[in-house]
Amino acid sequence: MPSVPVPRDRNWSRPRDRRWRIAMRADTPAGQVVAALARDTPAFRDCGPQLDGLLAALARTAPDPGVAGSRGGVPPKTRAELVRAIQAGVDLLGADLTGVDLADAVLDRAHLARARLTRADLSRAQLVGADLTRADLYRARLDDADLRAARLAHADCNQARMRKTILSGSDMVRANLMQADLFQAVLGHADLTRALLWKTDLLSADLSHAVLHKAKIVGARLTFARLVEADLTDATLRAAKLNSADLTGADLRGARLWLADLDGTRLDGATWSSGTRWPRKMTEQIRARSDEVAPKVYEVVR
Repeated sequence: MPSVPVPRDRNWSRPRDRRWRIAMRADTPAGQVVAALARDTPAFRDCGPQLDGLLAALARTAPDPGVAGSRGGVPPKTRAELVRAIQAGVDLLGADLTGVDLADAVLDRAHLARARLTRADLSRAQLVGADLTRADLYRARLDDADLRAARLAHADCNQARMRKTILSGSDMVRANLMQADLFQAVLGHADLTRALLWKTDLLSADLSHAVLHKAKIVGARLTFARLVEADLTDATLRAAKLNSADLTGADLRGARLWLADLDGTRLDGATWSSGTRWPRKMTEQIRARSDEVAPKVYEVVR
């Protein structure tokens, strides 16, 4: 962030002290005072060395706690400071919070877009409605966290631990959940359009009414998962383990299920189309159990 222009005359030179330069930043109280005076009081430009005392005093003032860490600046250093800043609505856009411990913290509607939360501990944290758009959550721990209606579009959750995490109604469009652990996670009504779920562990997870349009669910474990009335149109489920999963009423039009394990999978009321690709050994069986309900659209009824 650029420093505020400081008035000077030929007899005055700007102090070289680094703390002074920091104090004169536009996001500090000192910088704001100087900018206001320079803008609104022309005579201020010519007061020269008489400013030394004022500027020195301003340089010693504490920075505004409401600004620390915002817009990619230096984030608060302690857990307590960080929690207070987030609760106060500070925008930590792009902040580096690698390995931070925020377990059990109440951070509803937090502004953490593009924040780097690699290996951070957010276990049991309350993040309802939080903005984590494009956040880096690589190997972060979010077990039992509450992220209802959170924004995680384009977030990198590669290898994250999200066991029993609540993600109901969250926006996870194009999120990277490759090899993430979502055991018993709740993703009802979540939007996972075009999300990457390569080898993701969704054992016993609840994805009822979730949108997984064009999602890449390759090799994922969905054993005992609930996908009741889920939108799986054009999704890739190649080699996915769907044994004993519940896909009642799911929309599988255009889905690709090559090599998927459908042993014991419930498909009652599921719809599919001529573009759906079933495991080779099940193609005829599924056709025999289905009725055509629209041109080239079928429903499993038996």
